[in-house]
Amino acid sequence: MEGKLEYGCFFEYYHSWNRVITESKNPANDIFLLSFDELKKDPVTMIKKVTKFLDVDISHQRAVDISGASSFDSMKAAMASDAFSSLFFRKGISGDWKNWLTDVQKAEMDRKWKAVEDECRIILDKQNGVKTH
Repeated sequence: MEGKLEYGCFFEYYHSWNRVITESKNPANDIFLLSFDELKKDPVTMIKKVTKFLDVDISHQRAVDISGASSFDSMKAAMASDAFSSLFFRKGISGDWKNWLTDVQKAEMDRKWKAVEDECRIILDKQNGVKTH
């Protein structure tokens, strides 16, 4: 909760990306935001959206193939012999973070999120389908 993590504070992460998006006036600096939930819900469509954003044309079948090869189960199976796989692959579901926190920690996360929510509106809106540019 205090941001004392190897990769930094979760809330500062959102703030920093929100600043980049807000301050970017150059269309060449467009950023494609994609949430884990969107990818889980419809991976083939999201792969097609990413390739369109990158100006790369792929067939529907290629998107299906990529979706299969990059699915949670496929990647977990490919890494099964890796000693570090348990650090990277848990359940592959949305919202599992809640199972790792106590009720007190969950309440603190909710409180902190409410405090920064408006400042991160662009990312939240984008995750809810609102275009940033």
